[in-house]
Amino acid sequence: MPSNGGSSDASCLEVIRAAIRSHTDNFPSKWVELFVDFENAVPTEAEKVLFDVADEVLVKCDRALLDLNSYSLGEVLLRQGAHDVQNKDMALEMLIQFEPYLVRMNSYLELSRLVEKLVPELLWELTSGPLPLEEQLISRQAIAKQLAQIINFSIEFDNARSKVPIMTNDLALYRRVCHVHGEYGQPDRTYSEEQLGEICAFISMFNPMHKSLQRSVENFIKQHPSMPLANTTDSFVTIVNVCRFMLTNKDTLDIMQRQTRLLCARVMVGLIVLFDHVSPNGAFCDSPINFRSVVALIRTHTSGEQMQNLIDILRYNTRSYRDGNIPRTTRQLLDGDL
Repeated sequence: MPSNGGSSDASCLEVIRAAIRSHTDNFPSKWVELFVDFENAVPTEAEKVLFDVADEVLVKCDRALLDLNSYSLGEVLLRQGAHDVQNKDMALEMLIQFEPYLVRMNSYLELSRLVEKLVPELLWELTSGPLPLEEQLISRQAIAKQLAQIINFSIEFDNARSKVPIMTNDLALYRRVCHVHGEYGQPDRTYSEEQLGEICAFISMFNPMHKSLQRSVENFIKQHPSMPLANTTDSFVTIVNVCRFMLTNKDTLDIMQRQTRLLCARVMVGLIVLFDHVSPNGAFCDSPINFRSVVALIRTHTSGEQMQNLIDILRYNTRSYRDGNIPRTTRQLLDGDL
């Protein structure tokens, strides 16, 4: 795991405009005036190795999104149906037809495992240093960019997955044909029942990629028991507040592309969900997160399906909302009653 090296060099300061100030506003949340260049941040020498590793994963993320958005097998297989497969030849033809799609689904699962491996390394760089959180973020702003891109991808992936529910039916049909007619697929490409189970479990989840993020954060905390939990949760809150500032300040809004504004909104939502799962009190009770401000910014900078998707993530992906451990006014805010 990469070590937390020395201070940032001058080039880092050239790509980040920062004026850090803390004060108490109308909510119990720290205001951080800090601009992180999520579009063009350049890694320092200390960041470059991990930054490049993350870049390789992000390239695979982009490919996975394109691939997922092109999924369309279900109509063909459902027209055939498992019960219409009368003999081994038909079963073999059907299994071979499905095999490339199964490979694609497995590639999504493998990508989630890469994400699970990568995120703790990114978190280590952001949370383990001796600097105050804002200064640590400045010195590792390119790493923060990569973490933001991973969070953005996880939300994009899960949203795209929700639009192809037929994928779950396809997998169930494939396994049924395998069970009824035996596994007649090509030996060098056939997945074991255990592997099929893992693929099926991943694909059938409501939010598979964000679940991988959750596990990666939980594993990170378990792997570093001597590190205070606050190192991790406070880093999440700091990045949320950075995004709040960037989506509120006119100067930063003027230099941010529309997609970067959407990325900031997704990062806030993704980190709130992660915070909620690892913080003992959750994200809504006695929380340092200015939740009302976050929801207001989501509604300002997104609309339609994108806005509803982010609100739904806060409602259905957070442990506190599901458990009912949430103030009435916050629940009303999420439910659109305020």
